[in-house]
Amino acid sequence: MLCLLACATERGVAQNSKIALKAMTIGDSIVVRWVPINYSIWQLANKNGYKVERLLVGRNGVVVSDNKITMLHSGTIKPLEERQWEQIVKIDSVYAPIALQALYGKTFELTSTFNKNLNEAYNKYKENELRFGFAMYCADRSLLVAKTLGLCFVDKHIQKGERYIYKVTINEQADEAYSSYTNIDPSRPNLLPRPPKANVNMLKNSILLNWDCFDSDYVGYDVERSIDGKSFKKITKDIVVPFQSDGKLIGYYSDSIAKPDTYYYRVVGLTPFGVYGPSSDTIKVVLKSAVESPFNLVLSVNSEKVIVTWSINETKNISHYIVKRSNTPNGEFSIVGQVKGSAPTIWEDQKPLTSGYYKVIAVSKSGSEGESLSSFIQLNDSTPPHEPIGLEGKCSNLGIATIQWKPNEEIDLLGYKVYKSNSKNGTLVEATHNLLPKNTFIDSLDINNLNDTIYYKVVAVDRRYNASSFSSYIAIAKPDRIKPVSPVLLSAQNSSRSVVLKWENSSSVDVANVLILKRISSDTIVVGKVQSNVSTFIDTTVNSLGSTFYLLRAVDKSGNISNFSNEVRVSNTNASNSNKLKLSCNVQTRAENINVVLSWDSTENSIVRVYRSEGSSFKLLKRGQFNQTFVDEEVRQGVEYSYFIVSESDNAKSNIVKMSLR
Repeated sequence: MLCLLACATERGVAQNSKIALKAMTIGDSIVVRWVPINYSIWQLANKNGYKVERLLVGRNGVVVSDNKITMLHSGTIKPLEERQWEQIVKIDSVYAPIALQALYGKTFELTSTFNKNLNEAYNKYKENELRFGFAMYCADRSLLVAKTLGLCFVDKHIQKGERYIYKVTINEQADEAYSSYTNIDPSRPNLLPRPPKANVNMLKNSILLNWDCFDSDYVGYDVERSIDGKSFKKITKDIVVPFQSDGKLIGYYSDSIAKPDTYYYRVVGLTPFGVYGPSSDTIKVVLKSAVESPFNLVLSVNSEKVIVTWSINETKNISHYIVKRSNTPNGEFSIVGQVKGSAPTIWEDQKPLTSGYYKVIAVSKSGSEGESLSSFIQLNDSTPPHEPIGLEGKCSNLGIATIQWKPNEEIDLLGYKVYKSNSKNGTLVEATHNLLPKNTFIDSLDINNLNDTIYYKVVAVDRRYNASSFSSYIAIAKPDRIKPVSPVLLSAQNSSRSVVLKWENSSSVDVANVLILKRISSDTIVVGKVQSNVSTFIDTTVNSLGSTFYLLRAVDKSGNISNFSNEVRVSNTNASNSNKLKLSCNVQTRAENINVVLSWDSTENSIVRVYRSEGSSFKLLKRGQFNQTFVDEEVRQGVEYSYFIVSESDNAKSNIVKMSLR
């Protein structure tokens, strides 16, 4: 499931989609496969089901313009009911029982038939979603199980030369995130990649293969073996599931060999459609007679030299010993010395590392090797590492801070500690609970407090726990999510044609603008915007109807808007302009629609506000520049309407007219 999901995302599924989707041409059909991204989406889809649609986008290399979306099935696609699984389990006795138990079982436990590969797969599911994880695992390994789980559709009605887009949607979900898309041209061959050639390590009576799994087309791999390099047979009982190591996906298989001989190996990838890709290049392995591994590896220091000694029981077939060294236990060991013959079993490192791991390899006369376990030694060291340099960082809108720096070059480096403070010269507090092995740190910040910047410093620590000096600090600015303080509206002085507002500005230092608003009846509109250093405003769009309430809001540089300020009420004093406009109305009938047409006799082409009542209070219906006529198309039969208008050029109010549509 992990491979299919990664592949679908890589091939163009939207990153916020809750379904991963992929299609493949098999014979004369197109097989569409999908997986939900987590357990909760799986449960939702199992309840509501899926639908699969197809869009024709091209024919014989020409884009189709009159394409339509086609539903490819009747009903809905869901997992089969529990009683319908009996026949499926008979056909697939390996994966179907596990998928059935994951879907319907009261408890979910692995049986002894589920081997090591699936246990490795289980370890990948960090969120403990066992049912979901193993159900998807089984679907990826058996196309029959995928169909039975409702995660697959086979489109048999395709035409030669046509190109399609498929869409899979969870039913009853309006959000586009519950849909996923993929496109496919059936005329193009399925060009699956060749897996990389395997690497080989030879142990006593066994051969250990490992290979990089770069290709997301495959959910697992089979290993094939030959003794002549021509006729290969599959030797894996179940496919090999890649596991993650040092940020890479690695395939691993151990082959137990009964006798020394020459063997050939190759790797074949399996897609989630049950189709195998081409095999990797063949690797030849010559397994020689085993040789005993050195043991009892002892390291000691003498005059700043490291003395390496070891023991071995059988020495008559020993040709020589190889001494290897590394600065990490799992790193690459380099050859630093060689001892010819079977004795002596001692070697001196004249130029040792401050700390290092050693191992000894016994080489037989036939070329077989036996390797000891590694051993560690630490020389006296009081020199601290250099302070980290090159700190860089940023903080996301969600408050996730990421900082990184240039890695230290000391070979005995153990890790890093990160410290932070709320001020440049404030007390530093350690932000890391454990030493960081890499030169990156991620921190979660509280973006709702008043500190707008966090300061970080880094310390390097070596294997003797010598600590470097503090690095230079890096300042990380947090995203501003704090509303500014509201302004205080002090007064609103009314005259016949304007209102003068005065206020006390917000105390927040990052305010950019002040919005001036007024509320008439239930409508609140913005009448002006001024810079943060302005504290007065003249409103010339004075309302001639009753009372007007003025309010203010502050807007900071990040776009955060304060709460509304206090309100100040202004009463209308310009009653002399009332009824200057003579308003009339009539009914207009067009086809099956009824409209109310308002007309007035004003010669001024000014902004007009139209108010309407349906038997209760008047509300603003429309504001605009009309040519002495306004048509109300939003009326209903059986209702009596009342209207009046106001001209904003002179605040003139019309008479009230009524129109009954009963």
